[in-house]
Amino acid sequence: MQKFLTVQQFADKLGVNRYTIYKRLKKGDIKAVQPGLSWLIPEKEALKWTARKVNVRMRLQKKDPKLLLASEKLKDIIAS
Repeated sequence: MQKFLTVQQFADKLGVNRYTIYKRLKKGDIKAVQPGLSWLIPEKEALKWTARKVNVRMRLQKKDPKLLLASEKLKDIIAS
């Protein structure tokens, strides 16, 4: 059975505001289903999306070491 995250759960895991997730959903960056008024993000999609973000952060951290903390947080999310 496929597991889903709500927008708030996904935002909490990433440490961002839920409105940031809504913007990404509207842009099509995150694939999700909308049964009724609520959005549900498949757990596998959430992991893929965070993995893409980790890769970007890893490339950027070479230019800005402050991004190391952000990328480490995302790695922890993927591992859990």
